Order: sequence, then structure tokens, then C-alpha cells
Amino acid sequence: MNVMKAFIAHDSVCLDIGANIGAMTLVMSDLAPRGEVFAFEPSSRNATFLRENLARNNASNVAVFQKALFDRTSHIELFYVDELAACSFLDAGDRTGLDKIKTVVSQEWVQHLELHCEREKVECVRLDDWAAAIPLRRLDFIKLDAEGAETQVIKGGVQTLMRLHPKLVTEFNPPCMIQYFDAQPQQYYTLLTTIYPRLMLIESTGELSPIPNYEWLNRRIETGKGWEDLLCSF
Repeated sequence: MNVMKAFIAHDSVCLDIGANIGAMTLVMSDLAPRGEVFAFEPSSRNATFLRENLARNNASNVAVFQKALFDRTSHIELFYVDELAACSFLDAGDRTGLDKIKTVVSQEWVQHLELHCEREKVECVRLDDWAAAIPLRRLDFIKLDAEGAETQVIKGGVQTLMRLHPKLVTEFNPPCMIQYFDAQPQQYYTLLTTIYPRLMLIESTGELSPIPNYEWLNRRIETGKGWEDLLCSF
């Protein structure tokens, strides 16, 4: 939240990728009353609540896109876990979501609960294609939380990032990357460093710590909560 307050101006153009039901979308809308917010949420269930929350809060500067940003134009299966409110995952593998969910959600109560899953086929688009179609001429800030699909989102938007230089706050969640996309977390770190000159870890206090290398970041994740939020900037 402190990072968003520091870097979102009144006229900023923002992307909320993985908007869920709109908690961060509403913050962006409030911080940029003369700007624009584009919220991407592929889940029809979550998108319904997202639109209701925006309407109730008169967030007229937000446009909702019920699509998943990905590295290719396609359709992919999304699954919901009924016992985890507003929780949804894209699944690009051949194992069911219920086989994987307990490996990425660490809460003890989840481990002993029978989980129930619903599925939905969702549309995927590339950020670069979407930005060209709008067309998007300015982009100041991105929040990215795609439950392990962050590598695919960034790969589909490299041209846009390099052209418009937005600041990026991204979740770095190795268990989700590995379980749902068979991705190596270090590859996502390397991809980010090829685009962004500066990567900082967002501490729980809101302070920013420089990330000297992947080994340092990996140690923080392994000895901490299992994931971290990063600020990437030019």
C-alpha cells in the first residue's frame, strides 16, 4: 500500500493484473482520480464481485476486462476452490488443481480439509496485443498477482514494458510457479532483470530492500513466508 501511495499520481494510468474482487483496484482508483485503471480478472465469479465493488464505490475511472493476460492468445482452464474465498488458479499442467492446492497454500487448516473445485474455461490475451489494440500510449504502474503465471504475463508484455517503462509490483511465489506451470523461479527473476534495471524487495514495513542477486532473494523466501512482493523500476 505504501508503495502504491508513493508511485501512483493523480493522473496515473495503472494496470491491476489479477484484480480478484477489487481491493487493490479500488486503491488505484482512489489514488489516480484523474487517471485510468484497467483491471484484468479472468474469473467470472470474481469479476462479478469486482464490478459490484467498483459500482458501490463510484470508481468510474476503472475498466474491467474479464480475461487472463498470458504469453499467447488461447483459452485455458481456471479452477476455483470453494473453501478458499475468491481463490482461483490458471492450470497449464495435466494434474488437477486439487492435487496441487495443498502444496501452495500453507495454512494448517487447509491441509486437513476436503476441498471442492469448480472449473471454467477463460480467454487469454497477450499484454502487447491488448496494448496495441487500445491503443495504450501511457502506463505508469502495474500490480501483478497471477498465482504463478507471472512469467507468462511478462513474456506476453515485454514490448509494452520496454516502451512505456511502468513501475511493476509483482508477487514472487515459487511454489505456485513450480506446481502450476513447471516454471523455475530463477527464470522469472532473470526475465525481470533483463527488463528492469532495479529490483527491490517490499518489506512488511513498507520499506524497500535492494535485491543483490537471486540467491539473496531465494534465501529470504525460504526463511520467510514462502513468497515476497517485489518492486521493479527503470
